[in-house]
This record gives sequence, C-alpha cells and structure tokens, in this order.
Amino acid sequence: MANLCTVLLSVAAFHISTARSFPVQSFTISTDRLLDLTHPFNNETVYWVEHDKAGWNFDLRTIEENEKRGFYFRSNRFHAAEHGGTHIDLPSHYIKNGLDAADVKPADLIGPAIVLNVTDKCTKNRLFALGKQDILDWEAQYGQIPDGAFVFLLTGIGLRWPNKQQLFGSDNIYDVKSLKYPAFSEESANFLIHDRKAKGIGTDLGSLEHPMNLGKEFVHRVVAHANRIGIEFAANLEKLPPTGAFVMVAPMKITYGYRRSDGSFTEGNLQTPTPSIDKYAWDGIILDRHHIGMQTGAIADGHPYGVPLQFKFQPQHLKELGYSTYAIGKVALLTPYLKPSFSFLMVVSSIVAYGISHDGLVPK
Repeated sequence: MANLCTVLLSVAAFHISTARSFPVQSFTISTDRLLDLTHPFNNETVYWVEHDKAGWNFDLRTIEENEKRGFYFRSNRFHAAEHGGTHIDLPSHYIKNGLDAADVKPADLIGPAIVLNVTDKCTKNRLFALGKQDILDWEAQYGQIPDGAFVFLLTGIGLRWPNKQQLFGSDNIYDVKSLKYPAFSEESANFLIHDRKAKGIGTDLGSLEHPMNLGKEFVHRVVAHANRIGIEFAANLEKLPPTGAFVMVAPMKITYGYRRSDGSFTEGNLQTPTPSIDKYAWDGIILDRHHIGMQTGAIADGHPYGVPLQFKFQPQHLKELGYSTYAIGKVALLTPYLKPSFSFLMVVSSIVAYGISHDGLVPK
C-alpha cells in the first residue's frame, strides 16, 4: 500500500507543478453511454444463502439525526456480510493473507467488458455450466477475447432480482444441495483466466461456482490463485453489448489488517451460528450482567427455548481439539440436561447452582 500511495501522490504533484505550463482540460463523457452494473443496498438485498440463514443481511442504522446546529444533519452506520448484492470476490476469500481490496492495483480494476449471453441455454437447462467450447463458439462470432478483459456470464436469471428462490433456483434456499443455477465450470474458468488472461470473471447471479461444485470451490480457487477477481450479482448485463464496452470496478477499500482468525462472537461463523449474540454485539451490548434463561423457572423438556441438540457449540469443537471447557453462570436445579461439552463445579443453594470455572481454555 505504501508504494501505491506514493505513486498516486507523485502523479498528483506532477500535474500541480506543471499546471502553469499547460491549459486546464476538462474530462467529458456522454452520460447516455454510462451504465451502472450494481444493485442498490437495502432491506431487499440478496445474500449468499448461508449468510442469509444466519441473519447477516444489510442493516442500516441512524447514529445521529437532528437540527440542533441550526441545520439538518444525519449520520448512519451499516452492517452486512461481504457476499451479498453486487460485490467482488478477492483472492483473500480463498487464500490466507491473500490480496484484499486495499491491495488490488487500480489498473487491475478497469478493462474491456465481454458479455457471454447464454440466456437461451439457461432457459433450457437451469444447471447449465459454461464450457470452453461455449467460449470458442462465442469467439467464432465476435473475435478472440482480448487480454485483460472482464468476462461476464449473462444467464438472464438475474432479471428476477430480488426474488431469492428464483435467483438460487430452490424453494428452500437454505438447503444448499437443492440450489439450481447456471455458472462457470472449472474448465471455462481456467481457460478465461490463464489462456485469455482475463482480469476477472462475473455473473448476474450469486455465485461463480456451479451448484455441483459447492464445497469444492474449483472456480473460486482458480480465480483467487491467479490474483484475479470475481464479480457476483452484476446488474444490467443484458443492456451491455457482447463486446465494445469498458468496465470500471470500484470496491470499498477495506483491508483485513491484522487478518483475524479467532472465533469471537462479533465475527460469527457458519459452524456455530449466533444471530442473537451477533445482534447484541451490533447494538453495542456487552453481556456482563445479563440473565440468560427463564427468570420465572426452569426450562423443562419440550419447551420451545434454547438451542436444539443437533447444533454444535464452540466448546464442543474445542473439546475435539483437546481442550477442557468450563462454563460460567447459574443453572436451575430442575434443568433436565446440560450440554455434555461443559464441566461444572457446583455450589448449591436452594434455588440455583452457581458454576465456578476457570477463566479461559485449559489444554489437557
């Protein structure tokens, strides 16, 4: 980042120092030839299904709104998962310490736009996978894809935004195995990235990855390991010509900085969803003096409270790694069962038993 900033500042300084030698020039472009390829972010924004299930959707909140200074003022904050709406997948998505948005060079975010219109094929086959031959057939009609292009897959299904069920091709989008949508194949991704030297590939749908390859992530890894980018949920692709346009990608310049890898509740994780605690964290609530449970009595079998046993808590994951885990808190004597991953040292009173535990994790 330091080198990039230095270059940009040097260019700016050069223009300032030579301003007296050259006349001021304006930059103009016909606005009827500009096209926005992004969906707006709001409460209808579509997120990847597992993030949607965890409740990590777009959430806009007002920090301050008033006229106490003699004029109107408003300031907001927002909270959202990365993989929703029109967004890019960066190398850091699949490479530990890989390039993030602050690392990508501006030159790698602009290039020719190529649109592979496969709408007819996707109408006939909801699970269409783009192959190398499909690309060669396109090139036979329009010419070879130039180096440094952004190649978009136009399925036509993106026009159904923001209908999640239609976009992901399932009435139960939280069942990943039921998803049906067209995408790139590993073969086509390899050909575009390595043979045609594309700067990035994109789609009007929520994933570059074909449903048959979810969990293997062939396409994402091809793109990431070549230090290229993926673009998902691109809008208005049907308004672009097959070739002749240029695209400028302008991501929010977020850096992961210290590359967090811990499992703190402010980040959440897909193995142990914590939507309620995540909401508390987002609201700035610190759980240091809160009663969790039923104030009026114990939770009996069959009551609709708590977390079902099929969900694995973080302590259970940690026990599998060789740690002993201890819980802090109070438990009613009538509680029918405790999670087997917890160990308690009880001090019993007539109403509750208070758990006294070690602070932190104790390796065996």
